[in-house]
Amino acid sequence: MSATWGKRLSHHLSSLLAVLMLGCATYSMAAAPTYSFAVLPQRSPMLTARYWNPLLEYVSRKSGVTLQLVTERTPERMDGQIAKSQYDFIYTNHHFQPALLHSGYHVILRPDGEVIRSVIVTLAESSVHSLEDLNGKPMGFPAPSSFVGYWVPLDYLRHQRLTITPVFGGNQEGIMGQLKTGRVQAIAANDGVMREFAKREAIKYRVLWSSAAFLDIPISAHGRLPADIIRKVSAAFVSMQHDPAGKKLLADSARLVGDTSTNGFVTADDAAYQNQVAIYRHTMSHSGN
Repeated sequence: MSATWGKRLSHHLSSLLAVLMLGCATYSMAAAPTYSFAVLPQRSPMLTARYWNPLLEYVSRKSGVTLQLVTERTPERMDGQIAKSQYDFIYTNHHFQPALLHSGYHVILRPDGEVIRSVIVTLAESSVHSLEDLNGKPMGFPAPSSFVGYWVPLDYLRHQRLTITPVFGGNQEGIMGQLKTGRVQAIAANDGVMREFAKREAIKYRVLWSSAAFLDIPISAHGRLPADIIRKVSAAFVSMQHDPAGKKLLADSARLVGDTSTNGFVTADDAAYQNQVAIYRHTMSHSGN
């Protein structure tokens, strides 16, 4: 065997080995399951990704369970996917709607100590000073399925015998953008998202009405997932606020949207959210939906 031919053989064997190793690595990556984590589209897709991806990367490393962020253009599209059980984990409260209650998702976590409220707001310089000023006029809402952004304020307005014409903005920050540009005089929104948006966009607004407090949006898992996978993911989320690296990620993500909270997540279950289920059921049943 010549030295040249031997070198060529060695080169071919090395190349073949590299291909085989790459094939094994590809197979290994393909064999490791990835679980979808769908986030309610309250903000732009870019901001949603910048907020959630670092958190999901941390949880994936900590738990050994690979999570992949998914979001949709509108809450209604996400609701449609939930109805078909397309996601593994979800961050939303829209599945408490009567039509989605039996889609197979169950609450496993909630933000620690956080609450949400519905607010109806107008710009600080607006001529609107009370809800009565909105009677018979257009009013902005994030989306038809939004809990604090639509169904909670709608229930209150109905009890006050006030009539409005809904204008939908696609998501929370979509309708806030319409308020900022003057396309609508007043909107209903999640108070925390409104506060963060106003801080980032340097706008001042006046609160016309605020609802009672509800538990913040939960994380739920589909019932088809192995119990061990759910346990590992839950434990990793809970550990975040007790780990310096995790706490920094929470603070960085919060700062990104204009929040100051560094709270993480705690375990929860469906029972904690029965008041939200009840409001969806009651308000929808009296509105023909």
